[in-house]
Amino acid sequence: MEITKKRLCIIDEIRGLAIIYVVLYHFLYDLHVLFRVVNVPWLFSYTMQFVRVCTVVILMVISGISCHLSQGNLKRAVKILMIGACISLLTFILYKDSFILFGIFHYFGCAILIYELSKNIILKLPQKTFIIIFMLCFYITYNVYNDYIYLIFTKLEFSSPNNIFFVPLGFSLDSFSSLDYYPMLPWIFPFLIGTLLGKSVKNSNLPKCLYKEHVPALSKIGRKTLLIYILHQPLLFAIFYGMEFFNL
Repeated sequence: MEITKKRLCIIDEIRGLAIIYVVLYHFLYDLHVLFRVVNVPWLFSYTMQFVRVCTVVILMVISGISCHLSQGNLKRAVKILMIGACISLLTFILYKDSFILFGIFHYFGCAILIYELSKNIILKLPQKTFIIIFMLCFYITYNVYNDYIYLIFTKLEFSSPNNIFFVPLGFSLDSFSSLDYYPMLPWIFPFLIGTLLGKSVKNSNLPKCLYKEHVPALSKIGRKTLLIYILHQPLLFAIFYGMEFFNL
């Protein structure tokens, strides 16, 4: 069987595994927090939070890599931002006190847009050096939302602007609560790391095994990540509300 190099199947498979985790996490979150059907205290353990962050970072890095493998990034960014706007409107109607102001779709749309508008600069950056720099920036800005940063292992606190226009950047807002929140700081940095790695992925002659499907089901799921992410919560909500309606 001849292996074509049209698509990196390993990326699809990793993305498929990650989106399965996301769906399972949201399933447990809905059970525990929103509908209070089952008590799942370990969902917020350090281990689970570490796994959650790692999964999100993987998806963001892959998204950055994919910018080199996709056509029409600008169109894709606009489409994702429109989806994000629809989600904001819908959650504002249903959950006004915790609606999604700047969630994962807003983040991905803005990140892709930033790359598309500045790719001529990004592609000229020294790859290894700036991967390290972006990793450090992620560490430094990880707690911007909590009004502090880490600089040379020193915790530096600051006062948040407390302005809604700064929320997408990662600065906190008094009494701010959201069902989904992924601001540009610190999450832009894994994406930028992906854009740097994408140069090597696109230009290198990678091992043939990376182009081969190892788990076809995962690969297929990975190709439908966006659709799955859009639909999984509405489907879960429909199931849980249906269970409540029929007293199941």
